[in-house]
Amino acid sequence: MAVAFIDIDGVLNEYPKTWLDFIKEKTGLHFSTLDEAKENLSYKIYIELKHEYRSSGYKQSLKVRKGAAEFLKILNIVGIDPVLYTSRPVNNYFNLYMDTIRWLEKNKLDFKHIIFGKEIIPFYQIKFNPIFIVEDEFEYAKIFSKFSLVFLYNGNIERKNIIPVKNFNQIIEFFGWNHARNQLEKSDSL
Repeated sequence: MAVAFIDIDGVLNEYPKTWLDFIKEKTGLHFSTLDEAKENLSYKIYIELKHEYRSSGYKQSLKVRKGAAEFLKILNIVGIDPVLYTSRPVNNYFNLYMDTIRWLEKNKLDFKHIIFGKEIIPFYQIKFNPIFIVEDEFEYAKIFSKFSLVFLYNGNIERKNIIPVKNFNQIIEFFGWNHARNQLEKSDSL
């Protein structure tokens, strides 16, 4: 079975923008980066807001990144099973698992498997051998690049086995999957 690992937050949606938008909605304060929010909010307020963000059902309404649904469909067309992963703490937030599943289903984001939790790296090495990984955080990309090709979404650092990309089309073009995109467009127009 050919698989690719796709991160949810920061790849399929526009995290950290989603989190910063939540902070603005709740406090009226606009921050451009996570570091700026952490520097300007007290630790207590930041943690309280993060708890509300995770427990409120807000994650069911996150905007899907442009091209994400089509990218996952193209993977299926070329015979690659998308394995989604996230470090969302579903063990600490009862609703977060179902919020994630509902969001994926509502937005027609195709996947074969989903892995939750911070212990994702050893599990990947044992259970699956991905063709590639799409990740938005450089620190994880460095680790993953030791055993797979990594596309660093919205990244700008290129290293061995790490290719920065700004959109899903760059990954499609890297592999020459334009025929799959055309096939998807034809099926959508019927």
